[in-house]
Amino acid sequence: MDSVIAFTMKYYEVYLVISNGIDYHWYRRNSGGMWSHKPGTDVVKYLDASGNIIKNPAKANHNYPDYQYNDGGILLWVKRH
Repeated sequence: MDSVIAFTMKYYEVYLVISNGIDYHWYRRNSGGMWSHKPGTDVVKYLDASGNIIKNPAKANHNYPDYQYNDGGILLWVKRH
C-alpha cells in the first residue's frame, strides 16, 4: 500500500481559520480531494463565501456575512478514530 494512502486512511486533513480572535471555523478534505465545511447547525457545504467550490482552503474566500476569517489559517492532520 502506498505510504501516502496509508497515512490519509489514518488521518483527516483539516484547515482552521480564525475570525478576529473570537471565532474559528474548520474545513475538511473529503475523499474526492475537495474540501467541505459545516457552518454551525447548517448542512455541510462545499462552497466558499463567494460560492466557489473549495479546492484549496488557503485560497478560498472566508468572508461570510457574520464572520470574516482573515486572521490566517493552518493546515493540520487529525487522527481518525
